[in-house]
Amino acid sequence: VGTQIESANTLQYRVGYAVNPRMMIGFERANWFKDFGGYSWKFNTSLMSATFYPGAGHLFVRGGAGISSMTEEIPTTAPFFVEFADRGFGLEGAVGYEWKVLKRVAIAPELAIRAMTFGEEVGARMSSASVAFNWWF
Repeated sequence: VGTQIESANTLQYRVGYAVNPRMMIGFERANWFKDFGGYSWKFNTSLMSATFYPGAGHLFVRGGAGISSMTEEIPTTAPFFVEFADRGFGLEGAVGYEWKVLKRVAIAPELAIRAMTFGEEVGARMSSASVAFNWWF
């Protein structure tokens, strides 16, 4: 089994509920997708997560677990394609910092890593450095 590193577009969203000033529980989804000529790869994670704010401050640490999926589309005779898909288990770990810019809006840079497994020999990792825009209502 070989190892290959690829960069690609990622889309992520999260919704959550603040249980108290130190803890938020939520659901999040991350999507990684890339086209290689006619081929297409997609990796996704759908996770339940917990975000901890030590000392009820701006620094946060997040962990999550849930379902991951992998899809590969291979072209055949146009406009048709063959699709291979698999589901597995996903984990996430992240660390970041929130800066309040308005009463209910913050900017939050974060570093995250997600690990996905599909069967015994297939797995993937997504590492990301991102900036989130958080809104409380």
